[in-house]
Amino acid sequence: MTDGLYVFDEDPVCNYPETVNLTNLPVFVNHNEASSDFTIPQNGDLSLLGEYTVTIRSEICVPDNYTKNTCTTLQVEYDFIVVM
Repeated sequence: MTDGLYVFDEDPVCNYPETVNLTNLPVFVNHNEASSDFTIPQNGDLSLLGEYTVTIRSEICVPDNYTKNTCTTLQVEYDFIVVM
């Protein structure tokens, strides 16, 4: 099963490189960074049934001035629930 498409938008769009980190992602859930979604392979392990709270966090580094020698990290994070 593949589900959970996510998007972090910049406003205005500056195309700064983005880093996405996940906390508490269960080992049976695959994060597909290229397509911004998650996959759970088919299995029959009933011990995995339950709800799992996962935190997704996006960070970009915005240059402090035109020299781009230093930057300020901007971040946003959200919790979501994986139901198995």
